[in-house]
Amino acid sequence: MWDIIFSGLILFYLVMLSLLFTRWLGFLQREENLSPKTKFHSLMFLLIAALLWPLVVPISYLELLERQEQLQNF
Repeated sequence: MWDIIFSGLILFYLVMLSLLFTRWLGFLQREENLSPKTKFHSLMFLLIAALLWPLVVPISYLELLERQEQLQNF
């Protein structure tokens, strides 16, 4: 039973990893004015963020909600 749950969690993690990485890579590739050094650093950050998506996504969502709340208060 636990093997099935664990396998499902790993599969979910890997699917989300690939989806987020390809989406964020698309955003990075649209940037035209980045130096090669900046692109390299951005790619390394992208790899780390994609691997740590269970932490990055909720934090980003909270920041997005906070920014939205600030805009509504104006």
